[in-house]
Amino acid sequence: MYYELHITVRPTAGAEGPLQSAIESYPGWHYSCIYGDPVLGKHPYCYATTHIETTVNIQDVITHLESMGKNLRRQNFSTIREKVELVLYDKRRKDD
Repeated sequence: MYYELHITVRPTAGAEGPLQSAIESYPGWHYSCIYGDPVLGKHPYCYATTHIETTVNIQDVITHLESMGKNLRRQNFSTIREKVELVLYDKRRKDD
């Protein structure tokens, strides 16, 4: 088990590159972007994601997430969601 932290950002036109650089400048954080989120709609949405072991105190996990969100907003990126998920099972497969 581990925590997966996500911050959802709706980028302005042309901001995906600078957003990716901003996210990846923080150790352990990763950038992804999709066009057509099944819940949020067809606009592009980008995500800052990281993983933290469950041995870390949950309040520290939340503080880490909120700190990243604040850092992105200070750089004028529009964060619309911050989420911590407890991953119980995650089996990844390579193409068969």
